[in-house]
Amino acid sequence: MLTKRLPVAVVLASLTLSVAAFASVHLESNAVHQLEHDSGVPWVAMTDGLSSGTGYLLRPTRPAEPWLSSGEDAAHGGMRFFTAYPGIFQMVDPAHELKVLARGGGQGAQAAFFMQVEGGVPVAESGLSIEFDGSGRIQTITGAFLPHLHGFHTAHAVSPASAKAIARADMARRFPTARHPTDAPLPELSISVAGRAPRLVYKLTVECADAPAPMTYVVDANSGAIVEASPSSAP
Repeated sequence: MLTKRLPVAVVLASLTLSVAAFASVHLESNAVHQLEHDSGVPWVAMTDGLSSGTGYLLRPTRPAEPWLSSGEDAAHGGMRFFTAYPGIFQMVDPAHELKVLARGGGQGAQAAFFMQVEGGVPVAESGLSIEFDGSGRIQTITGAFLPHLHGFHTAHAVSPASAKAIARADMARRFPTARHPTDAPLPELSISVAGRAPRLVYKLTVECADAPAPMTYVVDANSGAIVEASPSSAP
């Protein structure tokens, strides 16, 4: 868990979704109704209709009472919110489905960024950020939480070293004259849901001398199959 303090804009930039890109939806969610009952104000919930999950932007239509207690950390307050209203994001067990990635603050405001995890493995292209104003009121909750992954099997048959070797071998086949692959850290597991059923994968970049460009690979962590292989402008 990171404790590095980052500017709010930096923490939110990677997840903040453009309001213009959203279409309002009516969520028949007991959790939303409960939130409105508890806070005493109407809330806006939006989705962009992502095929692999749902992106959210939540905000009260008028200021609610402060959510943060005096001196409470944004990450603690954020987790308290997700635990109180997990149904809004179709969470099952927020304490095990979210991991604090960073905190931020500036001009009295606070923010916290949460990575989505399952079985301790990060879920690619997902996560939530929550921002509070200087009075501890919730300003926005943005990002994407991909539902229905609770209990996903994260045991893997292919080791990180083997995934690296598979990618390097493919690089050698594509570019027979490429020499001396650049050493790089072993890849880490992640859960990918992009355009397909959830899959446990390794993502890594291989760079070799005399190759036209580095190659980015996604390797299935159970079968060893190369799921994706594409040129990359940066390692």
